[in-house]
Amino acid sequence: MSTDKSLNKAKNKSICFVIPHWATGKGTGGAELQCYYLSEELIAKGWNVEVLIKDKGEKNKVFNKNFYNPSVKVHRYKRTSSQILNLLYIFFKLIGTKSHYYYNRTDARLLRGTCGLYCKLFSKKMIFAVANNSDIENKSLSRKYKNKKVKSIKNSLKRLDAIVADRLIRRYVFASDFNISQTNFQQEQLKEKLKINSTVIRNSFKNPIQDNVEKENIILWISNIRPQKQPALVGKLIEKLDLKDWKVVMIGNYIGYENIINSIKHPNFKAVGSLPFLEVLSWLNRSKVLLNTSSSEGFPNSFIHAWFLNVTVVSLSFDPDMLIKNKQIGHCAYGDFNNFVQLVQNQINGEDNSEYINNNALTFAHEQFDLDKNVNKFLSAINN
Repeated sequence: MSTDKSLNKAKNKSICFVIPHWATGKGTGGAELQCYYLSEELIAKGWNVEVLIKDKGEKNKVFNKNFYNPSVKVHRYKRTSSQILNLLYIFFKLIGTKSHYYYNRTDARLLRGTCGLYCKLFSKKMIFAVANNSDIENKSLSRKYKNKKVKSIKNSLKRLDAIVADRLIRRYVFASDFNISQTNFQQEQLKEKLKINSTVIRNSFKNPIQDNVEKENIILWISNIRPQKQPALVGKLIEKLDLKDWKVVMIGNYIGYENIINSIKHPNFKAVGSLPFLEVLSWLNRSKVLLNTSSSEGFPNSFIHAWFLNVTVVSLSFDPDMLIKNKQIGHCAYGDFNNFVQLVQNQINGEDNSEYINNNALTFAHEQFDLDKNVNKFLSAINN
């Protein structure tokens, strides 16, 4: 069946992206970026697009000029300390939407479960796209209250509130009609752990950088800092490297992790904080190496951007579907920190076949992460 025919087969070309945050241009995460790419392509194909996001009290700051599309109908839900109230706020906001498909790309269990409940009650179609490998874990809302050392009435009430909310939505967290994985590993895990079938669709990238600039001796680390990103390892890495004239630059929101940033005293280190998306790409375009120190990922968008922009990926542990090794498109130490240090030092010393690796990576990127191809895969998946 051709893509055009499958498009015409759609009963209702309308979709609502249900996700805590939307692409804002500054500090935009990978999940938000992928939702934005898909939304733009669907609008171009005649779809109606809505989004349901968390109300942060910044209604005029949700979109900037690079991500704003007036065709997108924006709905916002309130967030409180009560999981039951949050469930109700989300549910009634969903009632105010008019889409046929509801797309979730989030680890927010309550948001996904409430959307699943709504879709079952109102005969809508729910799509679950795995963002991070940890999204596959079926963790209850009340888990964070179980091991509290201080037992109090307030804590007990919060746990009861979470238990009740979880009972209402737990059957619907993974009750999606269509499931999308980024990697073969995620597909296998969904099948093994939850008996769920899924379609593998890689992340996409639409490269806005056209100019080839002269590369500088810059090593980048890009992420909004969270525990699984292991940012402290950047400092430990720098301590063991002979940087010479190379610079190490960290990009991403590090609020709450200032102690880690401030502990790195090397004069060749700089943390620039959260930046607009195009500025992040500009840094990548100038850099030679991209670091990854994460303990858990889905499929890092930063890898894809690096492969398109001639930047060598060096990962401590994460190699999605063993592609880095098998396709020779970067380096991975597979958890061996000393090897990680040596791999980075090799880049600094020029003792590496970077040109060969980066050429492989660019060819692979065009084959696997083409936006048009992946949107067509998505449409085929939900229309068959």
